[in-house]
Amino acid sequence: MMAVNNDIASFFLCRFFEIFAKYDGYKHGHVKLKRPKQLQEILDIARSLLGDIKTHAADCEIEEKRGKLEQLKSVLEM
Repeated sequence: MMAVNNDIASFFLCRFFEIFAKYDGYKHGHVKLKRPKQLQEILDIARSLLGDIKTHAADCEIEEKRGKLEQLKSVLEM
């Protein structure tokens, strides 16, 4: 069961890196997301990761970032 949980967490982390690449983050060293669709992508990922943490399906690396994910979610939901 732990391997499945790590696969789920890895999937969502990969989505962050895909978004970074999609919006030329590697070229500039950062990404500026301003459009509602872009911000919604990030919010969806953050919600999914927080859901995994609440159901204990996330690995410890993601659980360490829980505070930052909560903050990100709160800001994007405003």
